[in-house]
Amino acid sequence: MNEKEEWIINYIQELGHIKVVDVLDEKFVNSYIDKFNPRYEVRMIGANKCKELSRLLSGMYKKGLLLRYGMGLKGGAWQDGFPKWVYCYEVN
Repeated sequence: MNEKEEWIINYIQELGHIKVVDVLDEKFVNSYIDKFNPRYEVRMIGANKCKELSRLLSGMYKKGLLLRYGMGLKGGAWQDGFPKWVYCYEVN
């Protein structure tokens, strides 16, 4: 496991009662950006877009380090211009 993967696992494990992250979680994405300084696109609303983080989460799922499931965004969680669902990740 590399440094970035270890950081993500530690971040998830240190969360409160909900130990799940996703790429729309502004605090999670910004923490990753602050720690590793990857390329990202600034978003005026919601989390910044970081392709490196998205690829890393997907790769960690494929390695069996994280569990992944899709979650629909509806009601107050979805707004025009946002995806209608997102992958959520938790430690396996």
